[in-house]
Amino acid sequence: MRINGSHHIFRKAGVEEKINIQKDGNKAKPYQIKQIRKIFLSYHLGREL
Repeated sequence: MRINGSHHIFRKAGVEEKINIQKDGNKAKPYQIKQIRKIFLSYHLGREL
């Protein structure tokens, strides 16, 4: 994770895309959720249970 102003930028090894979230109170914006969901589904992330 890296913070650039009000943006939080996340990277993960093996994932080309960066996740860039602008802090807006305690809620992510709808387009940010869609982008993150697309990355999770594309790379099959979150299935290490």
